[in-house]
Amino acid sequence: MASKSKSKSKSSSVEMSGPGSKQFEKDIKDMFKLFDKDGDKSLSTEEISRALKSMGVCLTYKEIQVALKDIRKNKHGKIEFKEFREFLIKQYQSKSLEAQARESFRIFDRDGNGTIDRKELKHAMKMLGEELSDEEVEQMMKEADENGDGKINFEEFLRLWTILNGDEGE
Repeated sequence: MASKSKSKSKSSSVEMSGPGSKQFEKDIKDMFKLFDKDGDKSLSTEEISRALKSMGVCLTYKEIQVALKDIRKNKHGKIEFKEFREFLIKQYQSKSLEAQARESFRIFDRDGNGTIDRKELKHAMKMLGEELSDEEVEQMMKEADENGDGKINFEEFLRLWTILNGDEGE
């Protein structure tokens, strides 16, 4: 991630440094002010959607409503700066987890075809120090392969990765 905010036009993408840095805090404040079009020191779902799109995060209205459900304090359906900051940190952490999962998936997917088969799974586990029997590999495949095609795609891998990294139910 870049250490400075970029905002040349409404359609340009904003890049932010990580949570906890002074630049991240400045970027969030600047973004909040930029998208608080009516100046009421709170953001509507529409304003939040525009802010997220500027960061390259495209969520539907419903996805934003669900994501904001836990942090919304304002009774008028808007969020104030503190909630906006909390929301962006969660979004940042979520993206970071997905990036880690994607990198791990690439390592497991040795032939680069976008899926992990039994042979690749067994090899990856061996590289991680886990010598699995064919039965254990088969059991892992059954647990992960939700669509029953005999392979693990990225979405199936991400669900497992998320559970293993303690984000189940979020």
